[in-house]
Amino acid sequence: MAIIPRPLPALTGAALIAAAVASAADVGTGLAAAARGDYAAAYSEWQPLAEAGDPRAAYNLGVLCERGLGVEVDYAQAMYWYMKAAGQGDAAAQFNLGNLFRTGRGVPIDSAQAMSWYARAAEAGHPEAQANLGYLYATGQGVARDLAQAFEWYRRAAEQGVAAAQLNLGGMYARGEGVAADAAQAEHWYRKAADQGLAGAQYALGAMYRDGSGVAVNDAEALRWIRSAADQRHPEAEHALGLLHGQGRGVPQDYGQAVYWYTRAARQGVVGAQDLMCMSYSLGRGVATDRVRAYAWCDIAVANGSRDAAEVRATLVESMDAGEIRRAEEVAAALVREFVRPAGPP
Repeated sequence: MAIIPRPLPALTGAALIAAAVASAADVGTGLAAAARGDYAAAYSEWQPLAEAGDPRAAYNLGVLCERGLGVEVDYAQAMYWYMKAAGQGDAAAQFNLGNLFRTGRGVPIDSAQAMSWYARAAEAGHPEAQANLGYLYATGQGVARDLAQAFEWYRRAAEQGVAAAQLNLGGMYARGEGVAADAAQAEHWYRKAADQGLAGAQYALGAMYRDGSGVAVNDAEALRWIRSAADQRHPEAEHALGLLHGQGRGVPQDYGQAVYWYTRAARQGVVGAQDLMCMSYSLGRGVATDRVRAYAWCDIAVANGSRDAAEVRATLVESMDAGEIRRAEEVAAALVREFVRPAGPP
């Protein structure tokens, strides 16, 4: 079965100012100032309009305050202006309020409030809000977990071109969550997101072709998509690309290249890659045999729960003296400090 990435975190960040407002003359003067980088002048233009009840001006002031454009970053003030615009039905402001509540910027994290604001924006057709609403339903944040609702909101956002929603929709089809499993639909939506450059989708698509999950095994396609994701520093894709080089699938077998990609993935906390670094240095495969570095990578993998690495480390100990073991533990500690991220759930 293909390894399917977990749902992406909900999208964050204010929408672009110019994309969110009409070019009416009253707001347009501020837009012209913002376009030339004079955000202080834009703020001055929009403030009286916002105070008089113009939702477009209020939304733009919220963006300036959230981003620190022309003013100091002030999440509380951003929320104030977003509230004014959101109360008049501005979907972009509602979306940004959801982001503030979800991430705890200017307010305590409140998933229920995030859910409420995303829902308003989503019902109005805001695509990123639809994607985030799907994520909250999928993870049960601020609402009872409901995979059917998650699927529906991901579908709406995916059809509007949101790459993260396309990836998550593909994952639901692949796993049969909220919908009957359908490999063809999974491949369709993964490809949509992969074509937009989303690394998680590129990896998922490559994994389908690597494993033959609902599609014919195709090493060339697997290599193409996994490499694209690995080039964007996707950790699991780096690990997978190392395995393809080590196995000679889609490329000539090359243990040196395999170790290069294992190293990148291992430094990002991929336990399987840490295992392979341990084995590579122990066996001298793709690198010179080095018991100290083998032990060091084993030590890191063991700390992340690897039983295989524990067995290799136990074998190494039999041939190492106390000084080598001490140096290996120092190397492991240095690698963790400099590179290795804590391992997360699969």
